[in-house]
Amino acid sequence: MATSIPRFLRTRRRLSQAVQLINLMRMFPESSGSLEKGVIRWSYDGFRASSCSGVYRIEIEGKREGKTIIWLSGGSIDRQSAKEAPHKFGIDENGPRIQLCLDRFNWQPDQLYSQTYIPWAMEWIIHFEICRLTGKWTGGGIHPSVDEA
Repeated sequence: MATSIPRFLRTRRRLSQAVQLINLMRMFPESSGSLEKGVIRWSYDGFRASSCSGVYRIEIEGKREGKTIIWLSGGSIDRQSAKEAPHKFGIDENGPRIQLCLDRFNWQPDQLYSQTYIPWAMEWIIHFEICRLTGKWTGGGIHPSVDEA
């Protein structure tokens, strides 16, 4: 679902969390989100990487100054696959959900979550589902250490 970026968003200035939330809600009208004390919390239950992939729940927690956390649950994620999944920062076994490892210094504060984290999460899902079938992670990347989570 491509959307054109308004001219005022094409600058190299840091985007506010309000702009991030408005953009995500426009792209995914069925999603839910909030902005409190500079922290965006957004989730969408109909997240699919492709027509062949499962349906996942994606959650984004972003702070104006700090790390953005992306959680994924549903689809083919169960307790065992969450534990075995490579290329993640961690898991929440109560979910079960996986904290995705999507960027290592790639995201910039002038970029929309919808044009970075969302496509990166879709790509992660595809590699996760391939890994479930083959036992091999094909997504590349630098796997994080526990200290980086």
